[in-house]
Amino acid sequence: MTKRSDDRFVKLPYEVLDSPGFISASAGAKALFVFLIRRFNGRNNGQISCSVREAAAWCACGKTAAAKYFDELIALDLIVSVVKGRFTGRGFRRNAATIWMLRHLPDQRNAAHA
Repeated sequence: MTKRSDDRFVKLPYEVLDSPGFISASAGAKALFVFLIRRFNGRNNGQISCSVREAAAWCACGKTAAAKYFDELIALDLIVSVVKGRFTGRGFRRNAATIWMLRHLPDQRNAAHA
């Protein structure tokens, strides 16, 4: 396999993998954590959008289980909710996913405006 310049990957530092929080996380919470890191583009920590529905689809579980995985990652101090999302129903109403920050990376919300 040759390396291409457009190859994308998820970086999971040993500091995170060996942390008590990550070690004790359930398999579903770990899958969700990888999904959130996948959405990190190198400049958007603190602006990572992910809804419970998106998480449920990625983790192949129901919305209730996905919500529990978010709660688990928060309790383990691996992620933090920056802006709480809302779902107002179907149709033309505006819906917004929760915005997340990965705790092992620097907060980049102010850097985006500089």
